[in-house]
Amino acid sequence: MRDLPRTRLATAVLTAVSGLAAAGSSPGEGPHRSPIALAVSADGALLLTANQTSGSVSLVDTRSARVLDEVPAGEKPAGVALSRDGARGVVTLWYGSDLAVLDVGPDRLQVVGRVEVGPEPRGVALVPDGKTAFVAAGVSNEVVRVDLDAREVTGRLAVGREPRGLALSADGERLLVGNARSKDLSVIAVGTWTVERTLAVEGDNLRQVALAPDGRTGYVANMKNRGFAT
Repeated sequence: MRDLPRTRLATAVLTAVSGLAAAGSSPGEGPHRSPIALAVSADGALLLTANQTSGSVSLVDTRSARVLDEVPAGEKPAGVALSRDGARGVVTLWYGSDLAVLDVGPDRLQVVGRVEVGPEPRGVALVPDGKTAFVAAGVSNEVVRVDLDAREVTGRLAVGREPRGLALSADGERLLVGNARSKDLSVIAVGTWTVERTLAVEGDNLRQVALAPDGRTGYVANMKNRGFAT
């Protein structure tokens, strides 16, 4: 099958999520969803979306742009991540102060646990094996480390003011944190659980961050000045 251009695929998938109440529904049925964040499986076949208005998470087949399943997650889902094998997902709940853990099947979702992480969790990242999650806790100005098998917090690390976006390097060794209010980036060494560097960024209200595949270059979106920095 011919691959769709990325912009067309993203538009088709988000339109499907916004307009379908559940698998097999017709466009326009059900409540508004407001999909605000997404995560794609390593093979590109499945997509998770965090739906802020409906308080749900959707599982989407990217090839058909069809919603396979949707489950309630909690108040104001904000960030979502998917393990490399596509079997485990996590979603942060901005109003709920917790992280929901999901089992992901070929065509179904199930919330199997929750971990309290602190007020206003937003960004989230998973290590490659899906056993550990990192969560940006906006009120306490921390990154929270969570053992997903044990369903418990195993570490808290102070970063800048109001951390939001997170990006983990492909090898799982470095975590980039975008701090919205302090206008900087924290670079965390995952193995030693320390902040290696803090990088000032020109711009206000930093949001999503991303890392190049080699982990040497990072990108951050600046909401206020409508640009991005590298």
